[in-house]
Amino acid sequence: MNINRMMAAFAAITLTAVTTKGQTTYLGPALPITNITANAGLVTLNWDDYTGITGFKLYTTPSLDAGQVDWQPMTDAQTGLIRINPGESGDHVFALGDTAVTFIGIGDKRFYRLVAVKGGTPPNDPGYPYPYTPDPEVTWTDRVGHTLVINLTNDFKATKLPADFKINADPAATTDHLYLRYITATSGGLPDSMGSLVAGEVNAVGTALVTLEGYYIGAYTVTEYQYRKVTGANPPGLASPTGDGRPVAMISWDDVRGNPNGTLGDTAPGSDSFLSLLQAAVRANNPSLSAITFDLPTEAQWEVACRAGTEGSISNTNTAMTVNITVVTAAANEPWTGTISQVAWWSGDNPGAAQVPGQKRANPAGLYDMHGNMEEWCLDCWNTPDSSTTAYIPVNNGNSPVTSGTSANRSLRGGYWGAGSSPVRSAYRYTYTAGGRHTSVGFRLCAMGAAMPEP
Repeated sequence: MNINRMMAAFAAITLTAVTTKGQTTYLGPALPITNITANAGLVTLNWDDYTGITGFKLYTTPSLDAGQVDWQPMTDAQTGLIRINPGESGDHVFALGDTAVTFIGIGDKRFYRLVAVKGGTPPNDPGYPYPYTPDPEVTWTDRVGHTLVINLTNDFKATKLPADFKINADPAATTDHLYLRYITATSGGLPDSMGSLVAGEVNAVGTALVTLEGYYIGAYTVTEYQYRKVTGANPPGLASPTGDGRPVAMISWDDVRGNPNGTLGDTAPGSDSFLSLLQAAVRANNPSLSAITFDLPTEAQWEVACRAGTEGSISNTNTAMTVNITVVTAAANEPWTGTISQVAWWSGDNPGAAQVPGQKRANPAGLYDMHGNMEEWCLDCWNTPDSSTTAYIPVNNGNSPVTSGTSANRSLRGGYWGAGSSPVRSAYRYTYTAGGRHTSVGFRLCAMGAAMPEP
């Protein structure tokens, strides 16, 4: 192809790629961007197939004359992009979830080419490129449909990734990228179970059966940085931020939803709330998610995702916690022993404050910090005085929140960094006033309406 035809072909500076899993694929002819010195060139990527993409690389060459092509990877300094593989030498790989990227030209009459990197066969293929390493802790594969990442620095573009994508391999997972797992609907004739499911559990909670529709749930609790990125401000109760990568705290149920006085029922989150602002941005920039609705999870959605098919007191076991353990610690990366400290920040670790998400082991659905670290708001009203031990009362099979009762309180799940072992159990239920703020209370995203379609 001659250079004039090539330039005409890319007049819109848009590349469409059809990629093949297991190889590095060049996106058509080189994209010529000439005479760029200090100005930025904006390149938009439109992918026909998101499956298995692990990153993007940027190459440059000074000339295509007479078929002389010498593509060289651009350095970090040349691209100005944040590397997601700081330990890897060689080609620059920029962030998963980016479907558009701005880069700086490095001289006159340079030509640029974008490369999509796709993985090999998990999990032990030596050619499998960083950072897409399957997460060995994701075992509930029949209920985790896929992973969704929303890029908060790129018009809230959403990218569909494999179900077992290892989220804590991405250093932007607590800042620029929001990750959610898609939990498929309860299989027909086999409802999901809630409550204390094995005999002898301490502070036993009554059981309930639910049948859930498919939904997304956050792999991490929302962090301060992510909250500010969406809303442009700190939560009203957060006077002194504790660190961008830490879970957002001092945020009430009312703050999250933007509905004063604990308004629930059929009322959607207020238009200036974190949930509504995120929803509007995602819908506007992702046609396939135009019907998605963000909110807090119901207690049923939270517990089913937390348990991930297990029946025990904590989500990686099928056994009961029969006593309130005082101190039993273990490193998160040790072989699984059923020890609370492998999955939870709690009083036995004595961390003194909430920790950056993703440092403990994930549960079988690839969700982090479901036990401990932060108590998490759920959508439901706290309907009876003794709800901590009575059965959850599902509404619409757990897909809709409990709205009955006169309590001004809302449900909390998961325990927190200063709690004993009992409050971090899968079944444990707690409560706080809808307008209350606390250093130990944050939230995890939920979304319903439609799953991102298969590519």
